[in-house]
Amino acid sequence: MILHDPTERLIPHAPETGVTCAEVIPHVLPEQRVAELDPPTARLDLPTIQLTSRRPKAPVQPDEVVVAPRRGLVLTLFLVILAAAAAWLWWRGVPSWSYYGAAVGVLLGGKLVLSLLRPPRWTPAPDTTRVCVVVPIYNEDPAIVARSLASIEAQTHQPTYVRIIDDGSPDRSAYDYAVEWASTRPWAKVIYQENAGKREAMGRAFRELVDDVDVFVCVDSDTVLEPSAIREGLAPFSDPRTAAVTGTVVALNQDKGLLPQLLDLRYVNAFLYERAAYSRLGSVLCVCGSLAFWRADIVKQRTDEFLGQQFLGETCSYGDDRHLTNLSLLHGRVVIAHRAVARTAVPEKGGHLIRQQVRWGRSFFRESLFALTNLRPKRAAWWLTLLETVSWVGFTAGLVLALFILPAMTGEAHWIDYLVWVVLAGYARSVHMFSVRRAGRPWWVQTGVFLMAPLYGMIHVLALLPLRLWSLATLRSTSWGTRAKGVGVAAATSWRGHACPA
Repeated sequence: MILHDPTERLIPHAPETGVTCAEVIPHVLPEQRVAELDPPTARLDLPTIQLTSRRPKAPVQPDEVVVAPRRGLVLTLFLVILAAAAAWLWWRGVPSWSYYGAAVGVLLGGKLVLSLLRPPRWTPAPDTTRVCVVVPIYNEDPAIVARSLASIEAQTHQPTYVRIIDDGSPDRSAYDYAVEWASTRPWAKVIYQENAGKREAMGRAFRELVDDVDVFVCVDSDTVLEPSAIREGLAPFSDPRTAAVTGTVVALNQDKGLLPQLLDLRYVNAFLYERAAYSRLGSVLCVCGSLAFWRADIVKQRTDEFLGQQFLGETCSYGDDRHLTNLSLLHGRVVIAHRAVARTAVPEKGGHLIRQQVRWGRSFFRESLFALTNLRPKRAAWWLTLLETVSWVGFTAGLVLALFILPAMTGEAHWIDYLVWVVLAGYARSVHMFSVRRAGRPWWVQTGVFLMAPLYGMIHVLALLPLRLWSLATLRSTSWGTRAKGVGVAAATSWRGHACPA
């Protein structure tokens, strides 16, 4: 990793404060900017921006979310669930299609064992490690952006640069707030570009600073970082084989209804169960865009390929995090940093969830094909991609077989058997829920969320699997999807006045 003189760290090249954009916006003094804005900041109770030309020392704040794997409890719960599955099979006399259930059990058990293995002890990154935080914005709620930027400024490892890129948002209230925030911070800059997609927004920062930083940290604009997130996420780069790192992402708005609670459960499963398992093999298949760490020298080699990707004759604008993960896997290992924790706003309404899942589904198919044709079979990532693809096909076929084909052929419905498998698999995949501790959240609430795991399983079977098929049929679409129809998740009233994590 390239290091440099610590005295150059605060303002390495004394970048000019202001805005660079496709539509030239003249630079003004902070007090002029405040006067010009018809401030949405006042209406949204956003934090007051301190006028200072020097970077304040970040106060040490306690993390609101702590990830600490409870291996004994997790393993015990899984064994109890496995025993329940065995008892059900014995009582039912093991029907012929139970090979499906056996395959599910082997897959779940294998992932659990890998996820429970202790991660390597990485050496903490030196304070001189140069970091650029990249925050793309599109039609975002300014209150969430304010909270996100405050969390970036409160990091125990301070970023060298912050670049905020607005991708031509029709609603400029978040952009206006970001401009005001950056006007008092010489290490931050806001860029406005005509709408070209999130990928191109990231590319603006990559091209500007790729020779001046060691690691790019990409943060979604609706994401709040725990104070130690960047420091923890940099540690795996002490291994020169590490090409990229994903943080651990949980829900920011988990208390805003049943759907956010279920999605919080799903996020914990996705990171501490699935990604943690694949991380043991150095082969995380998707670095989450909410908190993603990319080695700058690899970004430099792959920027043109990343920005110019085409599929079925169309330039790709979605699936940026998964494609950059694939490009990173061509160079080295991709792992998870458990304690690099971020909280992101998850969908609160079904329509937002549908658009998000369709976009993610398109990325799954396109990038699985890329990995299978560009990675070598000697890499674990190639086999894991094949496993993910085959298991999706197999589980979808099993659903159709159990619920439709077998009843039509034999007159016997196996709906109850399939429902039992959905319940047991839902619990088995969610045992890591007890590895996440939230400030002020009692154990009985955590247990209650865990008990709802089968409900998410039913949503997955009845809604998300069909959406994957729709994703396959609409691969040529290039829309961002989630925010194309306006602000995806607005800041709730209780968020106002809490711009900095406590």
